[in-house]
Amino acid sequence: MLFYTGPVLLLLVLGGSTVESLPEQTCLQYAEDGNCDFYTGCLEAKYSCGAKGYPVGYGHRYCTRFSTYYNEFNDEGKAWIDDVRRCLMNALVPIYKSNSYSCDEVKTLAFTSHPTCYTESGDRFCKVEIFWSNRLALLEVFEADDFLGEDSALAIEQILMTGLQCLCDYGVADEMHRLVDATSDVWTKVLDFTTQLWRDGPVEAIQADCEDKALQGDCDFYTCLERRHPCGLKGFALREGRTLCEALKKKKGLFNAQGQAWVTEFTKCLTRSLLPKYREESISCRHIHNFGYRAQDSCFIDTGICDLVEDNQNEFALWYISNDVEDSRFQLELSTILCRCNKYEGGSRYRLKYSSELGIHLKQKAPVVDQSSPADLPCTSQGGTCQDYTVRTCLAGYETNKCGGNALRRCCLQCDSTCQSNHQTWSAGDSSCSNAGGQCKMDSNFCHGQYRTGMCGGPAGRTCCVPGPGGSSSGSGDSGSTGSGHGNYGNIMNVDTTGASETTARQDENAKHLIGVPASQQLARNDLSRLNNYKSQIEEVATDKNMDPAIIAAIISRESRAGNVLDANGWGDEGNGFGLMQVDKRYHTPVGEFDSTEHMKQGTQILIDTINCVKNRHSDWTAEMALKGGISGYNAGCDNVQTYEGMDVGTTFDDYANDVVARAQWLRGQGFGQGTADSSCTVRPYSNTRFVGDPIHVEDGFRGSMDTINTAAAECNVKVYITHSWRKVGEIIPGAIVTPASRSNHFVGHAIDMNVQRPDESLCNSSCLRGQSDSDATCFIGKVRAAGLTWGGVWSTPDPVHIDDRLNQNTAVYDTMVDRLQRACQHIPMT
Repeated sequence: MLFYTGPVLLLLVLGGSTVESLPEQTCLQYAEDGNCDFYTGCLEAKYSCGAKGYPVGYGHRYCTRFSTYYNEFNDEGKAWIDDVRRCLMNALVPIYKSNSYSCDEVKTLAFTSHPTCYTESGDRFCKVEIFWSNRLALLEVFEADDFLGEDSALAIEQILMTGLQCLCDYGVADEMHRLVDATSDVWTKVLDFTTQLWRDGPVEAIQADCEDKALQGDCDFYTCLERRHPCGLKGFALREGRTLCEALKKKKGLFNAQGQAWVTEFTKCLTRSLLPKYREESISCRHIHNFGYRAQDSCFIDTGICDLVEDNQNEFALWYISNDVEDSRFQLELSTILCRCNKYEGGSRYRLKYSSELGIHLKQKAPVVDQSSPADLPCTSQGGTCQDYTVRTCLAGYETNKCGGNALRRCCLQCDSTCQSNHQTWSAGDSSCSNAGGQCKMDSNFCHGQYRTGMCGGPAGRTCCVPGPGGSSSGSGDSGSTGSGHGNYGNIMNVDTTGASETTARQDENAKHLIGVPASQQLARNDLSRLNNYKSQIEEVATDKNMDPAIIAAIISRESRAGNVLDANGWGDEGNGFGLMQVDKRYHTPVGEFDSTEHMKQGTQILIDTINCVKNRHSDWTAEMALKGGISGYNAGCDNVQTYEGMDVGTTFDDYANDVVARAQWLRGQGFGQGTADSSCTVRPYSNTRFVGDPIHVEDGFRGSMDTINTAAAECNVKVYITHSWRKVGEIIPGAIVTPASRSNHFVGHAIDMNVQRPDESLCNSSCLRGQSDSDATCFIGKVRAAGLTWGGVWSTPDPVHIDDRLNQNTAVYDTMVDRLQRACQHIPMT
């Protein structure tokens, strides 16, 4: 996918011979017509760059070569050539008019225009067919020297950028980016391991002035980093870090006022992010290189690059400056970020356009998603904005299930003057996060790394995002989530498990003869009395974080045996793990007492962050697979979760997730997650004049539909004999006439199964309803359908006793409700 051969072949332009200067109006017409003499009679006459300069040595030369072989191309190829000629020349018109650029700048700017002109010319460029059908003509046009000579780096760079543009068009730029990151992560791990074997340590001691430079965004910090951890001229510090920092500050004037402020924040974010690496006692150059680019990715987002490049001048300046960075991975990071800025929201694809005032910059194509879409009204009616939360930081935080389109589009809450003032005040307490190289933000934002608690000023939901491998938010993932860690994380009862290993089982005398799920159940049984002491706290945390209490209880059982193996101060794991959930002080700042609700909330949030990291690493996994992976990562880290089958390899005793899952499933039956009512359960009893049969329980949002059904029954002089209403996932349905659906509206209390009771009290059952021959039943069903409700008798697999309101067709709302209700309403009897 990365080596898309079409764009790779066509990194060409047009070039030529010297002629006398032509009138400006003639030159403008030449550019509009795609006349090759524009390069020589206009651009070269203005700049005199010579035979090796861009106008003559590349522009005119390839323009004439394409003219020479023009008839060798098919009609589609010819149309592409005509479009690209005009685009490339028009891109250079502002430079022609300006006369204020050096020849090197003319060359750089011209090459910058290539990818956009190639892909702007309709959809032809990104189609493989054009290259294959014109391959012989293309071989005639191209000269290998252009990819081997002094301009080869520019030519090859534009190949990569053009390929990225096409990949963005096809929606696979993110996948390519993840592939590059994953490969880089593996290689970094290998080198980090070998580094431990041979590296003696840093060359220079930590300097206080260097730490100050990092906090201030001073470009000299990169020299400090190089002195302490020397990596040479091709290392990140000198080749990318310092080069980019100096280029941004030197050419800051290319940006508008917003862009200039962004430069300050971005350079400061990047140096702060690298400060912990500067302090490391042993680190490989590859690790610095890989982390540096991850930090760039994070800082792009945290400093608002998507808002920045909405202004054409700023985006052009950014691309222009990017040419100063030699490593093509920077262009990969930048291109992917800009692609994602527009992929999921009403944003645009950015393309070159031409302006006599600004020179080459980027224009916007038509929005992909209409920002005024009715699906966005739950957000916009509150003053919020629907946008891709993975590429835009929202000061006030995000809410889910309020925006249409892709699941990554979330509602950025409005931050009024009070909100802004609060954040300004809170930022005074952010020094711990800044010193760790992180950024403080509301934890419903995406974090390109990992969140760490206890390091930021303000409320508990304002958390420190430290750049690095992975990516999470307290509410990320396709299933949708809400705020501070809320989300649908799958049903623990549907997770497969092999249970505890023999080594784990040996902890208790009455379990040592067991293995697998029975061993896990016995270990949890041994902890149950202690767990019950914390049950109210666990349920409070579960409600606050929207996490299954059985999972929290199972982790407490596994980590600390419900406190039984902790010392007097609540520490375990040789003094590294704190509290019932064993928060590791090496990676987090423990909060609260060892058995406090505050501690449990911190541990649960760490679990949520890890689940979301796994979701982002393995986007093709189901919610249950990601849940199990997150449990494994709670013990060994998100990076350790490489495959589903092997996720527990590297965890304590190589069984952590399987053991915790088995304990949680057993604890579900002991009152954790299904014992008592709480305010989040909105399934309640229902009765009305025309309903008979079994007791009815429906969700509050379905009560209006039940009233409508009652009215229909009254108008047809029948009664509705209820056989089923609310159901629990996984329960067997006696007498079901069709296989129960996996996403049934019964699971959210928005459906009933019934027979129609005639005036003589006889029943029109499934067979009778299917035949639609009973006048009383036909009257009733007709009025139900006319009211907008769904009757199962018209389905491809008929279920004529079923009525619902199609709630499950709204995936985001349904998934959130089924997760909440199936945990909160387990005390409601199933009918």
